[in-house]
Amino acid sequence: MALGSLESHLHDSFHDEEPLDWNTRMVVICVLAKGLPYLHDEEKPSVIHRDLKTSNILLDEDFHPKFSDLKLQNLVQPERM
Repeated sequence: MALGSLESHLHDSFHDEEPLDWNTRMVVICVLAKGLPYLHDEEKPSVIHRDLKTSNILLDEDFHPKFSDLKLQNLVQPERM
């Protein structure tokens, strides 16, 4: 992704730029908060991201977050009734 991981922007470890401002952080968090329920509840079969951390969240050129490192073995089959 164009801007790398969220981790690098939060901790300023790979850029000579300032860390993300609070407004941008809140926008990223709100988008992620909508994305997780979508993966778990609306996507069929459901997907559980078992390694969610800032280094597995990538940012595009507009700071829109994308989940990365989704593994196919983490697909959850619907429970049988």
